[in-house]
Amino acid sequence: MQNFIAPVNARMNPEIWPRFDPRFLEYNPSFVRWPDGRIIGVIRRDHYPPAPGRGMVWALGLDDELRPMGPPTALIMDGEDPRVIAHGGDLLVFYVHFERDGQDAITGTSIMMAECAVEEAGLVMKKVFPLPKAPLGDGQDREDTKGWEKNWVPFAIDEERVGLIYRHDPWEILVLNRDRGRGLVHFEQAYRAEGLTWAWGRIRGGTPPIGYDEDHLVSFFHGSEVVGSRKLYMVGAVLMERQAPFRPVRMTRSPLLVAPYKGGVHRHGWPVAASVIFPLGAERRGEDYRLLCGVDDGEVGIFSVSQAALTAALAPLGEVAQDPRLQGMHGGPQAFQGPVWRLPPGRSKLDDRALVRFLRILCPEGRCLVDLGEQAGLLAACMGPHYREAHAIALDPLEAALLPGNAALNQLDHLVAHPDLGSVPDAFWAEREDVDLMRVAGGDISCSLLELARGMVERSRPVILVQAGTSPAAREACAQWLAARDYGLEWSFPLCPQWALAIPAEKSASFSWFI
Repeated sequence: MQNFIAPVNARMNPEIWPRFDPRFLEYNPSFVRWPDGRIIGVIRRDHYPPAPGRGMVWALGLDDELRPMGPPTALIMDGEDPRVIAHGGDLLVFYVHFERDGQDAITGTSIMMAECAVEEAGLVMKKVFPLPKAPLGDGQDREDTKGWEKNWVPFAIDEERVGLIYRHDPWEILVLNRDRGRGLVHFEQAYRAEGLTWAWGRIRGGTPPIGYDEDHLVSFFHGSEVVGSRKLYMVGAVLMERQAPFRPVRMTRSPLLVAPYKGGVHRHGWPVAASVIFPLGAERRGEDYRLLCGVDDGEVGIFSVSQAALTAALAPLGEVAQDPRLQGMHGGPQAFQGPVWRLPPGRSKLDDRALVRFLRILCPEGRCLVDLGEQAGLLAACMGPHYREAHAIALDPLEAALLPGNAALNQLDHLVAHPDLGSVPDAFWAEREDVDLMRVAGGDISCSLLELARGMVERSRPVILVQAGTSPAAREACAQWLAARDYGLEWSFPLCPQWALAIPAEKSASFSWFI
């Protein structure tokens, strides 16, 4: 069974660039080290307040720590999300271009390649090439609409050819030939391989691949999933062969970086609920990988991922999706794909995957987990063996009768299934000091359940996910009970309004990176 690895930015905050001008948002950066030692950066820039599809690409110089050396200068006045590479003596900027109809409505997007000369005074645009849409001739898949292209990830193959990671699932590499003598470009070949999937959303484009070892390149990609009540962007990595057919060989099993839940693009004027980390540039620096990322569609952040952390998170492709508890958190309209959890006839499984993902990030591992109330045990099954011991205490006799079988079905050897409240020894509530996470799903009686567990709460001081009910009186009773024990109560889940998160005051600093 694979272990969940806490994201790197849970322990290390990024360095955020200063804002150049309050009239603009600067984010989604990429960069390249030029042979003369200069570091050339490009960023997306939007007027503030922002409007979708109105981005621009600006260029600037960076110092050795990837900090800006001065304000940017305009390069492309109609484009966004640039990725840059050095190739054949030129700097190539791949960016997204928005297409519009006669009424200025957006009708689609395409990828453009700008060919730039690097001169002492800065970048000089030589030529812009529109790259064909649906270059493999098979349209788009799943979430994408035909006519929209984004997130092509470039890398240099040789002096004449550029590779492009076109899609991650299925894995597709395009080979672009630059016929510089005639000023033409054309696709000459494509490679396909097994696609990349993980439990944290559909994998999309990321940083231009850089060297990992003699035989492999590494690219840091992004994906997103609904966590709690908003979409969170997360960053992982894939190793791919340096040489054709450029197959992927290893990838991260859990996110290296997670956008903090407490952030969000709304703070920069975007009218959506999402927290974003968007990687577009990376380099190896000693034992670290330095990433430049867009943060919440309004800032640039410098992130570091150590070689040790990356290596620990990587697994061969065939091993990445073996943990059914992680598969079970994957989004989509279907119910949990795993774990398999039997319920009494006519009962619907709680579709609280978004809350499970939240807890997997906030409390990825611990000593003891207590799951009390409706569908008790399901959280323990989703969290897997990342807690050394788990207790499930059902309130419904029919659910309780199915608990032992559900535990066996999901190989939960560490789960203790209690048939009812009366079977739980008083000492369990009064003397346990090792409970790190509780889920109390009692609705309007959750406050009574908390009172039953008072000794455990006061001794162990766990993080508590509580279903506080629908009535104002029940919610207020939970809030007062927890406040009296110096817990902060966060109503952080507007999509699941009955649920609240309670964190003991003395532990709040440990979770401040996220919430």
